[in-house]
Amino acid sequence: MRRTGKLRRFHCCVVTLLLTVTVPVTPAVGSLRDDPWQFTKPVASQGESALNAIAVATPTEAWAAGDERTAGGTHQSLIGRWDGVALHRIPGATDSDQPALDVRLADLDIAGEAVWAVGRATPAGDGAHRARIERYSRTDPGAGAVFPVAAPDLHSELGGIDMVHAGLGWTVGTAGSAEDSTRPLIMRWDGTSWAEQAGPGPGTRTNRLNAVAARSPWDVWAVGSSTSWERPGMSQILVLNYDGQSWAQVPAPDLGPHFNDLLGVTIVGDKEIMAVGYTGSPDEEPGHRQAVALLYDGATWRVLPAADPRTTEFTGVAAIYGVEAWLAGYAMVDGVETAHIERFDGVTLRPSPIDPPIAPSATNNFPATFLSDIAAGPPNSPLWAVGWRDVDVTPGRLGSTLRRNTVRQS
Repeated sequence: MRRTGKLRRFHCCVVTLLLTVTVPVTPAVGSLRDDPWQFTKPVASQGESALNAIAVATPTEAWAAGDERTAGGTHQSLIGRWDGVALHRIPGATDSDQPALDVRLADLDIAGEAVWAVGRATPAGDGAHRARIERYSRTDPGAGAVFPVAAPDLHSELGGIDMVHAGLGWTVGTAGSAEDSTRPLIMRWDGTSWAEQAGPGPGTRTNRLNAVAARSPWDVWAVGSSTSWERPGMSQILVLNYDGQSWAQVPAPDLGPHFNDLLGVTIVGDKEIMAVGYTGSPDEEPGHRQAVALLYDGATWRVLPAADPRTTEFTGVAAIYGVEAWLAGYAMVDGVETAHIERFDGVTLRPSPIDPPIAPSATNNFPATFLSDIAAGPPNSPLWAVGWRDVDVTPGRLGSTLRRNTVRQS
């Protein structure tokens, strides 16, 4: 559903790209009271860390996934479980046959009693990273295991997962060598094993899928980007749809000769999807990017510019109560990455407040914060967002969590 966050800091000015909404959207009946988002105590980590994904099972159960830096400079899985009171660290899955030197988790989802997490791992003695799937038990959280992945390619990784139910789900990413070309990596869970499915890759250089969302077994959406050798330094958004038989590319808006990417996708209402990401200049500098959201009703795309022109990327999106949706990412504020959330009320996007507002501390002039994912759960469940934030003590950067109540008003 979403894509991994980036551990970085940039101090650049944002170049705003103006996009036009051509068709109004039917407004929601009622809306959520605009309570502020509040930072909560994150899962404990042993070193620098980031949370890249969040999934909500019940009002008192949520799971977060990411990675933390080890003393040796590599990364390992970081898993947390919310029990209604606190976010507790869960032992990460271990390899029994071939230990991994470096593990990074990008997304997770919940189906039945299983929690699935996906990303990439670099095996010991091998410099190539491979797709990784971990499975955890909701009833026995400490019993995590690495699930076999039959993807044959070196340099493969998974960026998004969406489970329809315990016996059906999809995970997506990329496979192949960037020196040659990469293809979209699509894998389907049939209740027993993960098997690769073929999908179109229009790019002659790279094809990457970052997120996936299933409306039903015969209506699944995956988004990302592709590049071609003929257009170096530029990328085009990539949208694929599965109709129950095969995957096909869906024509998407041309955002121009820029560096464009879609990082998240969600199902909105009975027929629409919303995909989010960014568009920017070919130099690929995040400070030269502008967040973008796309709404598709099955026939027409609508381009929704961010409410705040400083918004640089939307990295994740979650829908709730029909056509309402929340978008998470970051904005460049005074040259610093700053956690940012906007709400789509069926008509427009508008910022959703974070309390307390992020401001420089006494010992840290650049308290950068970044959101990688946002998630909604069953009715009466809190909304969650995760990422990282700078702190004043060693290790300096830690995974962060934000939460807000979902109180409906007419």
